[in-house]
Amino acid sequence: MRRVQAIASLLAALTAPTVLSAAEFRGFYVGAGAGYESHHPESDRSDLGTNVFHADGAAGRLYAGGGALMDRFYLGAEIDVGAGTASPSNKSFLTDGIFTQDVTTEVEQSFYYGLDLIGGYLVADRFMIYGKVGVEQGEYDYKVRVAPVPGVGGGGTAKGDTTLTGVRFGAGVGMHVTDNIAARLEYRGMIGVDDIKVTHRSGTETITDKVTPERHEVMLSVQYNF
Repeated sequence: MRRVQAIASLLAALTAPTVLSAAEFRGFYVGAGAGYESHHPESDRSDLGTNVFHADGAAGRLYAGGGALMDRFYLGAEIDVGAGTASPSNKSFLTDGIFTQDVTTEVEQSFYYGLDLIGGYLVADRFMIYGKVGVEQGEYDYKVRVAPVPGVGGGGTAKGDTTLTGVRFGAGVGMHVTDNIAARLEYRGMIGVDDIKVTHRSGTETITDKVTPERHEVMLSVQYNF
């Protein structure tokens, strides 16, 4: 009889619904993150074709969001603003068949702001895996320097700033350290749907350079759930 009661108690414990703290993985939250970023802009020159250049740096962001649990499935949304230190630079050239000029293109993202939709699954009471997709607006500064031809002259510098749109995707893991404090480790990528267009003159030919941004980042974040 005791053995039957023990087995019944074990089965009841295994099939009992998980009771979570009201603050865990639900409701509203704010957080901050820091980590690593890698920018990979793609240059598409009308005369030279495509070329990918890159730079690495530190990155950080502030974010706020909210979500709800449905059994063990999580659905939420998040807004954020962030910035980084990477400043990619690409070296190429212009030629009219007689003279050749060196060209340096620099692209730097000043900051970005965006929105993500998040879907997750509660693997354990305080541990969740999740994926996210979203969109962002990024502010970019760019500079193009064309070196003068030795003994002839010419050359110059063009610079400016623009706002570009990008789509985002990512995945991560989250763990509640306490009922209100959670830590997250995530990867996120961004691919631009807009590009920076720069026009060069080489002799009688007009050359167009389209630079499309791309960013990858890994961040460790800490957040507070209300």
